[in-house]
Amino acid sequence: MGRHSNLLKLATEHAKFKSRPDTSNPSQAKRSKTETKYRFKSDRSNVKNIKLNFPTKKKYSCQLSLSIILYARSIDTLRVIRHDDTLRSIEAEHHESSISFFDLFSDGDFRTIPTGHLDKLEERFVAALSALHTNRIFYPISAKHVGFLQSSRDSAEPQLYLQYNSKARWASNKLPKTWQADQLSHARCLFRVVKMLLRLSTCWPGEHIAFNIQEQRDLETYVRKLGPPSHHVDLLVNSAAPMTTRLASEVMLYLVKKARAEEGYIENACDFFDSLFGKCVPLLGSIATPSVICEIYHQLRLRQYKTKIHEYDQAINKDLGDAVVRSSPPTVATFICCRAEIASLLGDDDKDKWWLMAKNFTSSYSPREE
Repeated sequence: MGRHSNLLKLATEHAKFKSRPDTSNPSQAKRSKTETKYRFKSDRSNVKNIKLNFPTKKKYSCQLSLSIILYARSIDTLRVIRHDDTLRSIEAEHHESSISFFDLFSDGDFRTIPTGHLDKLEERFVAALSALHTNRIFYPISAKHVGFLQSSRDSAEPQLYLQYNSKARWASNKLPKTWQADQLSHARCLFRVVKMLLRLSTCWPGEHIAFNIQEQRDLETYVRKLGPPSHHVDLLVNSAAPMTTRLASEVMLYLVKKARAEEGYIENACDFFDSLFGKCVPLLGSIATPSVICEIYHQLRLRQYKTKIHEYDQAINKDLGDAVVRSSPPTVATFICCRAEIASLLGDDDKDKWWLMAKNFTSSYSPREE
């Protein structure tokens, strides 16, 4: 329901194009097969004292309890030095050299972390998260909050490090009943995605990896809910193929949102749309029904898929092939709204027609079809 409402609102009341400063197109740095080892230093020179002030007693008590619980389980995070109940302030040590999942694979290089060690860190994180849940602490998962820290011994593997999470809070009755299971699921999804990104980071330019349907569902969740940085999405665009239509629609939406803020991403969004449907996507009038439009997008996607299937190193099974070309009303609605937004950002003469098509389409299918 939420996605349908958002798309319908976007199509009905699209924002006016705003001028933005000219920025260069993000560089697509080539990755090398040569292994690059990132050194996670943990010496005292990289430790910085920070002071956190909280507007309410609840936020203050939650963050203080969170730090105590994590340290009791030997999880590296902000180490509380002193705190003031009256001022609702905490002074803590923060390791500036820690690196979050968000920062992995930036600048075109990659970090090598053994998969077996990632498995161990995943279990430690899930156990720590379960301890927070036992104490009724709601801890939203994102790529910015989970990361690594190397011990003082260079030979040791990096350890789990949890960044300051300002969105952590005491759980309330307003949360859905599944909130604990959802967060544990997102935690495991995040580690599975990191392993996939590690594989993608070793691809040569033009080389692709075809992830199975479940893996692509994890990537879909990551793009939609866990706050990936642009360089992670760039890895998907450049090396994850073929994409299921659902994952492609999430990536398309991400690129369009990015293009609103950075003009250089408009070209990225255009290129990705063309790679999915070709350069000659028809602008259909109000006469075309949603079923006809879905069929047209299905045929366009099928045609593009068939022209590129020879580029994939491994055989694509039927289930994955069907998921790559299947065009449901929700995904088609996303693509049409994104195409309309691109037209607006480029100042195309037919932008109003694209938005009219988007409005007619999104108001013609039921959210239950999602």
